[in-house]
Amino acid sequence: MNYIFDFDGTLFDSTDYFFEIFNKVFEHLGIPKISVDQYQAARSLTLLSAISELGVEGDDVPRLVSFFKKALADRTGLIKPLPGVAESLPALAKRGSLGILTSNTEQNVRTALDKHELTRWFDFVVGDSSVRSKASDIKRICSDYGFSVESTVYVGDEIRDIESAIGVGMPCVAVASGFNTYKALKRAEPAYAVESFDDLLDLDF
Repeated sequence: MNYIFDFDGTLFDSTDYFFEIFNKVFEHLGIPKISVDQYQAARSLTLLSAISELGVEGDDVPRLVSFFKKALADRTGLIKPLPGVAESLPALAKRGSLGILTSNTEQNVRTALDKHELTRWFDFVVGDSSVRSKASDIKRICSDYGFSVESTVYVGDEIRDIESAIGVGMPCVAVASGFNTYKALKRAEPAYAVESFDDLLDLDF
């Protein structure tokens, strides 16, 4: 079995900084800051719906994404692997290829992986995936690496991850360690929804 992972909120705890980053970006764009309650309510929505609900639309969306990536880059030295990640990767790597597909930048991801000595477990890192859907990138990765969708799993923390995987016929594991809540992830009907990364070791495909 091959595994394609999201990065933020799946492998690393960078989503812990999302509320702070959203407000810094909103301030830069001249959009009113949001409250903790508004942010928590947005976590039940897809990322694009959440962005719209929080007041960002039209031409401001790509600007928000660009500033968001820069803000994540500033925090790359602060983020850490989520519980169970470092301990589980060696066992998962014995099952097949491991790679990363993320809307974050490849440079941000590789910097974090290098700092925590996790780079060796991953065969590829694909960055800058669309905030709308990762489906086309999942297809391209399968083509480039000779993966079949039946023998590959996408692992992510967002509704968007689930919808992208289902859209190409690939099973998805949703990990409730990032942006979307466990309840919201379950509604999107992944193959499995788990609370922590090391739960992956117990799943049967």
